[in-house]
Amino acid sequence: MSIQDDQKLISRCLSGDEAAWSNLYRRLYKTVHFITHWHKWNFTADQADEIMQDVFLGIVSSLKTFQFECSLETFASNIAKNKCISEIRRITALKREGEQESLSIDETDDDGETRIVVRDSVSPFSHIVESAETGQMLQQALEGLDEKCRTIIQLKYYDDYSYEDIAALSNIPLGTVASRLKRCLLELKKLCEKQGGGYFESTM
Repeated sequence: MSIQDDQKLISRCLSGDEAAWSNLYRRLYKTVHFITHWHKWNFTADQADEIMQDVFLGIVSSLKTFQFECSLETFASNIAKNKCISEIRRITALKREGEQESLSIDETDDDGETRIVVRDSVSPFSHIVESAETGQMLQQALEGLDEKCRTIIQLKYYDDYSYEDIAALSNIPLGTVASRLKRCLLELKKLCEKQGGGYFESTM
């Protein structure tokens, strides 16, 4: 469908046209269902169905701000992926509470400098002691990254996804995952050093 057709469809939806809502639901059903029921999420059927309902509620609430910069299918896909990732993070945080931090903070090195080490272990960033000065520095550094960098670091070190899964979730080539992750970790290192004066070591 053309952008003009999509604009007319959404306009009808926002005006309360039930037939238009039905058309939109049927059009996006396959796209949303494929993402929310993807087997690698390991959701139960009930969980996937509930997330799918949340996705359509998110679509409904976001239509007013949709700027037609992408297709409706891409728009729905992004909402579905974000809902699924949020649910995985919630489940992961509950299941892995107390495990070794994925971003660990060693007190000092031989020269007395703060040392932040990224390891391929798994646990949410939030488990780093927030009251520690270095913990605050790391949180601020993460917030200073652009959305793509925050997402790929969180998927790899927060949610413990493989490069293959990250490629599928992010719609990028597999070969791009490692290079982007390396670049983003370097950006994180620079921000950590700028804010805390210590240094950052990656063990990817």
